[in-house]
Amino acid sequence: MEKRCARRGIQTLLVASLASAALIAGCGDDESFSPVAKNRGYDYAFVKTNDFAEYPCNEMREGREAVVGRDKDRYECIFDERDSVYLWAGESDTLTAKGHEFVRAESSNSEEESSDSDGFSSSRYSSSSSLYSSSSYSSSSRYSSSSYYFDTTWTFSEDHIGLASIPFTLTTKDELLNPDVEYGTMLDERDGQVYRTVIVGNRVWMAENLNFAGNDDYPLVLERSACLNFDDDNCALLGRLYSREAAMDNVSCMFGVSCDIGDTLVRGVCPKGWHIPSNAEALALVNAFGDELGDVRSAKGWSSYKEGVNTSGFSMPASGCLDFGDDRFESPGKTGYVWAYIKGSDMRYLIFRGPSDNDVIIHSGYSSNIFVSVRCISDDTLKVALSSSSRVSSSSVSSSSVSSSSAKSSSSSVVSSASKDNFFNPDVTYGTLKDSRDGQVYKTVEINGTTWMAENLNFAGNSDWPLPKNYSYCYGGIAANCALYGRLYDRAAAMNSTTCGYGKSCSLYDGLNRGVCPDGWHIPSEEEVDDLMDFTLGNRKTLRSVDGWVDREVGANESGFSLVGSGVRADKNYVNQGRFAALWYYSTGVVQNYLVFSGVEDKMYLTENSKETVYISVRCVKGTGAEPASSGSTKSSSSGSSSSVESSSSEESSSSFDKTVLFNSAVSYGEMTDSRDGQTYRTLNIAGRTWMAENLNFADSSKLPILEGNNRCYDDDPGECEAFGRLYSREAALNDSRCTCYNGTCPSMSGNVQGICPSGWHIPSKSEAEQLANLNANQASSLNSSYGWATDRRGNNSTGMSFVGAGVYQRQTGSVGFKGKGNYTNLWVYDVSTPNENWYLMDVGKSASGNGTIAVMDDAGYDPFYTVRCVKN
Repeated sequence: MEKRCARRGIQTLLVASLASAALIAGCGDDESFSPVAKNRGYDYAFVKTNDFAEYPCNEMREGREAVVGRDKDRYECIFDERDSVYLWAGESDTLTAKGHEFVRAESSNSEEESSDSDGFSSSRYSSSSSLYSSSSYSSSSRYSSSSYYFDTTWTFSEDHIGLASIPFTLTTKDELLNPDVEYGTMLDERDGQVYRTVIVGNRVWMAENLNFAGNDDYPLVLERSACLNFDDDNCALLGRLYSREAAMDNVSCMFGVSCDIGDTLVRGVCPKGWHIPSNAEALALVNAFGDELGDVRSAKGWSSYKEGVNTSGFSMPASGCLDFGDDRFESPGKTGYVWAYIKGSDMRYLIFRGPSDNDVIIHSGYSSNIFVSVRCISDDTLKVALSSSSRVSSSSVSSSSVSSSSAKSSSSSVVSSASKDNFFNPDVTYGTLKDSRDGQVYKTVEINGTTWMAENLNFAGNSDWPLPKNYSYCYGGIAANCALYGRLYDRAAAMNSTTCGYGKSCSLYDGLNRGVCPDGWHIPSEEEVDDLMDFTLGNRKTLRSVDGWVDREVGANESGFSLVGSGVRADKNYVNQGRFAALWYYSTGVVQNYLVFSGVEDKMYLTENSKETVYISVRCVKGTGAEPASSGSTKSSSSGSSSSVESSSSEESSSSFDKTVLFNSAVSYGEMTDSRDGQTYRTLNIAGRTWMAENLNFADSSKLPILEGNNRCYDDDPGECEAFGRLYSREAALNDSRCTCYNGTCPSMSGNVQGICPSGWHIPSKSEAEQLANLNANQASSLNSSYGWATDRRGNNSTGMSFVGAGVYQRQTGSVGFKGKGNYTNLWVYDVSTPNENWYLMDVGKSASGNGTIAVMDDAGYDPFYTVRCVKN
């Protein structure tokens, strides 16, 4: 890891237990917390510092401003990356939650240096700092202290910046480019400069760093950008270095501030029609090059031992950065940096490193402000297959499964020929298969006595086949990829049964399974894929096509099997086209099993994945699938008729997920049936109160009209509701349109509040929720299931309560989306004495201390949808 431009943050003084646990998004503007603040221009106003005790700084309040006392001492809620804790930062002190008691940090002497645990001096943040002295910047800062620097107008003096030694010589930009690559061009109309462009996947990138110096329309660029060593010749050759706010053209992205300027593309400093790389686009580049940085490094512009081969034409030089932590230029010839728009207080950028690391990653700079390069991307996405001359490599999958850590988002497309004909071996005699459902014709080939499809299935589904219609994708969302590489199916779609969806125990047949295959064909069995591996005798290239892979991963295809690097969709992200392929085979159980072909590793193996939904290719084998093992199966019969598939109902059957995995088999449960829809729930007696031991999943808006638009399944997947319950808005949970998170008109309802609960049951009261938390010492492990959580957040479920990490849905504009599945869950709570407080029971599977935390909270934000557990009257 680079020591320069990537150091960690200054050490905070105290760690908050509840503040660090409360990383959960919850309801609104917190108006009820600060009744005197809104009309005075503040988010919060308090009479005394101690009033902060009930309102810790957390994710919902990040960036909010508070004033305290008659003197209106100002504080801002910030997130300290160094210790992963939220805290209130003030002009002369820092407040941080410690339980329910707030402690004032001792003020630092501005003339003395203090060191954090990394040994780096924090004196640069004091008033005596040479860079930020009164002679070198004008401060209209709301917050300027020895702890954090929050100025919005700072400028810097070149006199205080140390210059760097540049270990390379350039005379023209052309020396950075690859003469064998055909570049495009882009004209920046603001200053008339022309830049070369290059295609990476389905995006057009600048192939050189931006050198726009700003103008009256871009004052941040004028004030907060620089040439390497303040030499204009370096700008002409290597591009300019920009602060984050200059790159994003928004002071909301300055150092120390959480950069959140929307969910759309950010033009920033880029020319019209171009934008700063998004998070997904940055991840796509990481996956496109990964540890093959030589493909992206320019042949010059690096120290001699770090020069790249630049086969991609991306032409990245080691332009270094300007690091205000050390007040000097750093790393020219060693490292290249490029800004990306990634929300949060971290200084997030792409970092290109030389042979010792030889990779490109997304990195976070913590402790100091930095200036780095900008590469813009065209707003237009290529929607056509690219020629092989333009293709680039995608990141390999080195692990035995496609995990969320490796499966980063990438809409890049490594597309080879414009025709599938180039995938096949002209010396092999192929058969043909016509799929009567859509008329598509596929080549077939015999391998060791078994007839396989010689190309991937591309059946998109129809009204008779709703699963492949709803749960299959073209790589990157590009139809041309389906035509070339076939479709990517999740396990439910591949097996044509919801009982085989992610996290569900797939058990359909004792014999063969037709699945999504055409009439007379079936999903490969484990024995058949074993035979395929045995056939290769270690020569995996005999199965891989000579095309459809990046150059170093192409096969020989002597067998005619013609496998292409079709890539994978891991959960919602596309990765590894051109370097990775996987094929479904039929296996029983919860774990998803498939056959892997890794081009970069030249490996072929069976693997499993239980971490996320994966979408991969299907190759069918000739032979009719057997009858269902039992009459209770919903699968199609062996007749092969496309009309005899399972029901196309949008809701999955109650038998498609075995919920017994959620519960503690040693606990004696009761049972409750909801007469409104016939669903049955387990119940549990806790300290004299009977609770539902699973989340409610009632959704009939004809019986409760308020449910219309006010309930969701996580990721809008009905299987998630079946397994983990439904997510409800606050007004739906309380069955009262006045009880939103915002308007403050929820009536005080006496006694038990039935809300959305069945007759005879009610929404938990605040006291009931607090009792549940207190009985378990605010520790979640005894309440949390061993299933339905991320691996390191599972509980022992000793009580039998069986909470699962159901996550939340956020509806508020600018924060829309699902989040937190497997990591936390929130449960709606109502308090008759404070009806407008948005109470909920927060369950975090794991806190900073390593223990799961459960607590009753009242600051839900972003108009969330939470789960419901009812209590018996």
